[in-house]
Amino acid sequence: KTSAQVPALAYKKILVEALVPHPDYKPMLEDIFRYYLQEAGVTSTSATEILDPSKVGNTTYLQERMQHYKIEAILQIEYQHAAERTLYTPTPKGSWARSWASQDEDRSYILKLIDVQTQQTIWTSEAEVKSIAMLDDNEADILSDYSKALADKTVKALLKSGMIQATGKMFEGL
Repeated sequence: KTSAQVPALAYKKILVEALVPHPDYKPMLEDIFRYYLQEAGVTSTSATEILDPSKVGNTTYLQERMQHYKIEAILQIEYQHAAERTLYTPTPKGSWARSWASQDEDRSYILKLIDVQTQQTIWTSEAEVKSIAMLDDNEADILSDYSKALADKTVKALLKSGMIQATGKMFEGL
């Protein structure tokens, strides 16, 4: 699902903020989204780079940082949950055993574009990413693959809705 209020002008400078439970994944997710935004020709920075986590609740601090970096909008990627379903296989004795071969994993996200001046959410989208991950796969690699697909689709949706304007070669014609 996606909803939007088209701004008078497309946003040119966006802060990417990942709201995820694991602190090690925050910069990775923000960097992946920044890459896709920059490929579209949109200048972006990450919350990890410019915001002090101990001051995030301070409205004055946030306003000062947004002004200092000339941020027009904030793209929030909020991680909702991962539903892991372990696969079970029958045993020769007729019972079931946990299969260590793979897990099916769903990751759910809410994406928001927030106008810095008005503090209004002007674009929202919900996304669910599904994949079968081998148990010996590196969790960071799995998250990176999810994130690349999510970032690609998000940037394309923002372009299509007019929230951002493509000036980069990767998304020309959208």
